[in-house]
Amino acid sequence: MSGSRFPAGSVLLLLVILLSAAGLRAELRPDVKQLAPLVATGQWDKVKAEAQTAVFSDMLTDAEKSEAYTYMALAHVQQGEPGPALDAADKAVQLDSDNARGWLMRGTAYMMLRQLAPAEKDFGKALQKDPAMWEACRNLAELSQARGDFPMAMEWFGKAVVLAPANVDLSMEYALLLHSLGLHAKADEILSNVIAEVGETPALLNNRGMIRLAQDCYDDALADFSRAIAINPAYEEALINRGNVLRAFKRYDESLADFASGLSMHPGSVKMFIGRAYTHAAMGKYEDAAADMASAYSLGNVDPYVLNEYAWFLATCPDAKVRDGARAVKLTKEAIELSAGPIPGYFDTLAAALAESGDYLGAIEAQKQAIFIGQQAGLSEKQLADWNARLEGYSQGVPYRNNLQ
Repeated sequence: MSGSRFPAGSVLLLLVILLSAAGLRAELRPDVKQLAPLVATGQWDKVKAEAQTAVFSDMLTDAEKSEAYTYMALAHVQQGEPGPALDAADKAVQLDSDNARGWLMRGTAYMMLRQLAPAEKDFGKALQKDPAMWEACRNLAELSQARGDFPMAMEWFGKAVVLAPANVDLSMEYALLLHSLGLHAKADEILSNVIAEVGETPALLNNRGMIRLAQDCYDDALADFSRAIAINPAYEEALINRGNVLRAFKRYDESLADFASGLSMHPGSVKMFIGRAYTHAAMGKYEDAAADMASAYSLGNVDPYVLNEYAWFLATCPDAKVRDGARAVKLTKEAIELSAGPIPGYFDTLAAALAESGDYLGAIEAQKQAIFIGQQAGLSEKQLADWNARLEGYSQGVPYRNNLQ
């Protein structure tokens, strides 16, 4: 019957509508892979927005939604938002338990929240799913450092470097860990090999200079810092380090010039103020030094490094008018409380502060803690010998004075 058939024109129109709808549906289907270029360019707000659209799409598989949640977690991590990062990463691994990067992101969020046990478990899961994931090894190294387990940190960094030998930043981190543990020659070798491979950069030269400084190779260190500054005259760390080396050479005017130049470009640099404070102290200008330390403190009064340096200055300055043992004790205790793990140098400072306050029994106990933690961390024999000498002084009721002149 003719009434049961669509006219030819109607069939064609219906076909066009159906094809258009299918095309529109395909066009609107989120493409999770398009998030990668946004990540590469650091467009974190856009990453979160696009990922949010993707996870609520009914056109994506659970694995694709898991990937989108992983990108969302990464964006939150990059913007310093561990809570939302944890929520997103948790959804990622619930949707796809084989998502290695989802486990990595959840572990990272836990670590940012200082929940080290679940972080360690998640990094282990990430490696179980993808044994070649160097980022998980690197994060386990950082986690081990936070716990004060430096041998394990070295082991994890070593594994990470094997998995990603071309990663310059990773090699630098590993070298700096070795440097912090007193293994300066090995650290120097690693950075020299990287420089030979990729060429000189301000960061590589500056870090190698620091390592050479620890080996008492002052001329080589000064040369590295100067080359770093020649490449980038505004490079903050190299200016600070060269200023400190020039002070060691008693080239005080040149040291002050580096710090003045640095502060003109980096007026909020606490390390610049602290470096200049020590140069002023070496020149016997203790009030100027105290003013610089106060400036650093005003800029970074929740930074454990700043708190410790200010406390050390107040506890050990040769000028009695500047010393303040009670305040030094308070600042050092704050530094210890705020630090991620036990730092032996902070207990050394606490001992000096307690001695300056007249509490020699407390000073002896704190110095013993510094020595014990330092031994566990593998500090150099020279450093430990210096600390033992201070311990002997406190046992005899003699405070420590940091005479830089």
